[in-house]
Amino acid sequence: MEMVDTLPDDDPEPVAPVAPTARDCCRGGCEPCVFEIYEEEVARYEAALREWKLRQRVIPAEAGIQTKRARD
Repeated sequence: MEMVDTLPDDDPEPVAPVAPTARDCCRGGCEPCVFEIYEEEVARYEAALREWKLRQRVIPAEAGIQTKRARD
């Protein structure tokens, strides 16, 4: 069985959204507020991260490749 230290770069780990600061909100009652948009982005990021983590465990196993991540 082939051993590799890293996984291919064609499936990069999702990047977490940057949280808005208090200065980013105008306190004008915007619909949607920047904080609501951020919460939605976090939910999408968390779902994408869960799916990515599953792929990292499934794809190497299907290819018959053992990775350090898969063993952890």
